[in-house]
Amino acid sequence: MTNTNKSKATKTRTRKRTAVSAESTVKAKTIKLGIDVHLDRYVVVRILDGGTPQPPQRFAPAEFMLWVAKQLGLAEQVFTCYEAGPFGYSLHRKLEKMGITNHVVRPRDWDEYGKKVKTDKRDAQQLALHLDRYVNGNREAFCVVRVPSPEQEQERSLSRQRESFQRERQRLAAQGRSHALYYGEHLQGEWWRPAAWNTLAAQLPPIVVNLLEPLRRLIAVVRTGVIGNKRTGVMGYTSRQNVLEQSEPYGRDCSVCDVGAECAFYGEGTVRAVRHQPRPAIDIWSAMQRMA
Repeated sequence: MTNTNKSKATKTRTRKRTAVSAESTVKAKTIKLGIDVHLDRYVVVRILDGGTPQPPQRFAPAEFMLWVAKQLGLAEQVFTCYEAGPFGYSLHRKLEKMGITNHVVRPRDWDEYGKKVKTDKRDAQQLALHLDRYVNGNREAFCVVRVPSPEQEQERSLSRQRESFQRERQRLAAQGRSHALYYGEHLQGEWWRPAAWNTLAAQLPPIVVNLLEPLRRLIAVVRTGVIGNKRTGVMGYTSRQNVLEQSEPYGRDCSVCDVGAECAFYGEGTVRAVRHQPRPAIDIWSAMQRMA
């Protein structure tokens, strides 16, 4: 009797293993992956077809790319989503290149019940659930972000950097006016330009000159970055000589040197660095390295 029971139990386990093996060879129709992206880790929740979310999994970025490639062999279609943020669209392009349908979605607060606790696991699960609804036809499940082309993305980055430089220049100029006002002096306009500064430096108290001189040098560096950005499309500064060669002509008031009309920056569309004599007190390349 005992042997008979053992034989039945063995046959039952064999049938179960065979059924599991058969299920594993059958492709799912869809796999949905909600991805919570971080610098050093991706937290992922998977949904097979219309099932319930599986437990969250954590991967290093390189490990995730290998794992997600395997998902393509487990389903007819693989859908993924992650929130737009500081990591840009490189992950989106990698997934699309693999044949995965990815959606970059607008960030939102997934804490629907006001628990005031943010967890990667919860965010990944909510992304997967909303992706499941979106794939099944509910276009209100989340807001999909339009992904720009690489060219559009690069132009946007350059534009934002240029605007950041301009804001920084304005901030430094305002800080200089504030220093002067503290000591009873009133600066107007672009006080940092050489034409104005040469006059002001002889009239202002020494303490004000000492406070303004570092700001004036920083403004010169920032302004070089703004114009270099406009001219070349990228700030390809790799050496001191490269800084001089890629700088745009400033016109009559060159904020880099004291040569005046003989300076390569003066009134010429092409910079001839051999004619440019930088002010010894201002080392643009070193200043840029310190600001980096």
